[in-house]
Amino acid sequence: MPKSKNWVKFILEQPVIHRPGSTFEYNSGNSHLLSAIIQKVSGGSSSSFAEEFLFHPLGIKKYIWVKDPQGIHEGGFSISLNI
Repeated sequence: MPKSKNWVKFILEQPVIHRPGSTFEYNSGNSHLLSAIIQKVSGGSSSSFAEEFLFHPLGIKKYIWVKDPQGIHEGGFSISLNI
């Protein structure tokens, strides 16, 4: 995924291996899709959404959060948080 030019497109093009709901397998791509959905629905960045609803309430004041080539904050890894 990180080598791809469009992470969301890459994720959505992956084949479905198991019937939905039949097995659990962690996948950072799913978390990244959630970040893309939050960005699209909120009309702002995932970081703005997280600042308002997660970071500020938890007292997190500093963070570094990697973005994909389309500017979507990575949902499954690459975030560093500090108070």
